[in-house]
Formats: sequence, structure tokens, C-alpha cells
Amino acid sequence: MKKRYGKSLTRENSLIGIQAWSFGDSIELKKWLDWSFKGHYFVNKEGFVDLFAEEQEGENYYEVVQEKLKEERFFDELCNDFLINVKQSEEIIKKELIFKEEIIKLYNLIIKCWPALTIFDILSNYPELASQNVIEKLIRIRKETSKFIYDSEDKLIKSILKIYPEVEEDINYIKIEEFLEGKFPSKQDLERRRKHYILSNEFFETNKSFFELSKEYDFEIIEEEVSDQIKGIVVMEGMVKGKVKIILKYEDTYKVERGDIIVTSMTTPDYIQAMDKAAAFITDEGGITCHAAIVAREFKKPCIIGTKNATKVLKDGDLVLVNGETGVVERIN
Repeated sequence: MKKRYGKSLTRENSLIGIQAWSFGDSIELKKWLDWSFKGHYFVNKEGFVDLFAEEQEGENYYEVVQEKLKEERFFDELCNDFLINVKQSEEIIKKELIFKEEIIKLYNLIIKCWPALTIFDILSNYPELASQNVIEKLIRIRKETSKFIYDSEDKLIKSILKIYPEVEEDINYIKIEEFLEGKFPSKQDLERRRKHYILSNEFFETNKSFFELSKEYDFEIIEEEVSDQIKGIVVMEGMVKGKVKIILKYEDTYKVERGDIIVTSMTTPDYIQAMDKAAAFITDEGGITCHAAIVAREFKKPCIIGTKNATKVLKDGDLVLVNGETGVVERIN
């Protein structure tokens, strides 16, 4: 039977950040679960990276985490290790200037944090996996550390640019090993990466499309089914009407005016000013501890997450009713 790959999420991220993620979800995760993801493909198109996950592997992961959580000390040890790594990262981040040795240390700390972030993510999406005490601890930790991964990668990128300012235009498309060696690809190769790349545990590809890769490796790409109904998980109750503003990247946040409804794949800390203006948030992705959920609770604004299709169904200017009781978003114009 062919393996089946479906799009799990979309991120605007640097290649170095994606490399850390890939290592964290494979080599580092195995240290905690004696299991790791082998079938992740990160597919970049013009700066937006789609993560394609293998269907059966996702089901296996659910079962592995479920079993691991039965171990009495597992979650506490995971959290303690995560918080130690976060603290060490924050000590580097707060320095005005860091050099190559500390840049690499910060990069490795990000990798060490990924297993916890990955496990936190599945618990956020499937809270039934854990006890109430575990979920309460998870929410508290994610609230305290919600900016950590963004601040770490931001410091990483800015510090690299202080050493190699000449790569500023292409910083999101260089690899960590190229920074270490101080040798960067040609402008032609970097432009090819900007348009398209595929990263996995086994290879880095810029010449083949994901469809071509599926033929070569004999796997199936699951087609996305887009429903007209928009429904997700309520993480902050309330009911509000407003105009939609689609936010796909930070540069779109300028569009948000007081009382608008932010519709996005997911929010990040640099969206915070726009979120302060908005009346409600709707996301395609996320679980109960995602950034949008944390901010919604703090700002006490209606928030519906995990709709899967809001950014595809809605468009700028649509007038919608956000029902923070049922999780349904209804167009009313």
C-alpha cells in the first residue's frame, strides 16, 4: 500500500529554522520517545513552508505519546528539560552581541527544545491524551514561553547577519552548515531556493516538484478538501461581527483596523499589535495552547482555532459573525 502524505501546516520560516525543526522532530525526539518522525517533507514556495506528514506515522505518533504519558515522571522530566533549555537560550538572547560559538549553541538549544514543542503540540490538539493536571501545566508553560521559539530564531538570524551582512537578502534560504563554513551558494542557487525547495531527513531538493518526488518515491499526496462551512475549536468565548482581514505574513498586519476579524493560518508574537486592534481571531491551525489561544485568553477576545479552511473560504472585507459558543463562523453579507 502506498504511503499517503497530507499537508499538516504552513509556516513562514527561515531554512535554518526548518533545519532545526527537522533535526528536533527526528534525532532529538527519538531520545525521548524511542521513536521519531521519518516521513516529514518541508516544502517551500516563495517563503511559505508547508509541512507534509505521512498519514500512518501521525497515527503511530498519537499512540506512542499516549503510552509514554502513562510513565509517571515522563511529562515532568520533559517540561523540566524544556525549561532548562529555554533559560539557557534566554541568557544568550538577552546579550546585545553574540558570536559564532554562541550562535551554534543557540541553534542546538532550539533543536533540544523541539521534542517538547512537538509533544506539547499534540497535547494541545488532542487534550484527551492527558490528565487535567498535565493539560493545566501545559497551558501554564506555553503561556510563559510562547515567544521563546520566535525570539530564539530572530536572534539567530540577526546575529548571523552581523557577521555576514552580505547575505541579508537571502538569509531565509541559507543552511546552518553554510554559515559555519562561511561559504554561501551562488545568487542563482539562492534564487532557486527562494522559489522552491524540499527538505527531509534524507535530502535537500530544489529541482524537483513535490509531485515529481511523489512519483519517484511512490507515495500519494492527499488532496485538500475545502468545505464552505467554517467551524473550529472555541478557545475564548464571545460573539462578535466584523470585517475579515486575511493575514498570511507579518507584512499583512498593517491592514488590520480596530474591530476587524483576523483570519490567518496561525498567529505569531509579531502580530500582537494587530491582535490588539482586532475584535476576534480565526485560525486554520492550532490547539488549546497555540499563540492565538494564549493571546485570546489574555485579551479576552473571541477566538476559534483549527478551522483548517478559514483562509481559503474567506476573503478581505467579508462581513462575518464569529460565534464563540458553537465555533462556527458565518458570512452575513
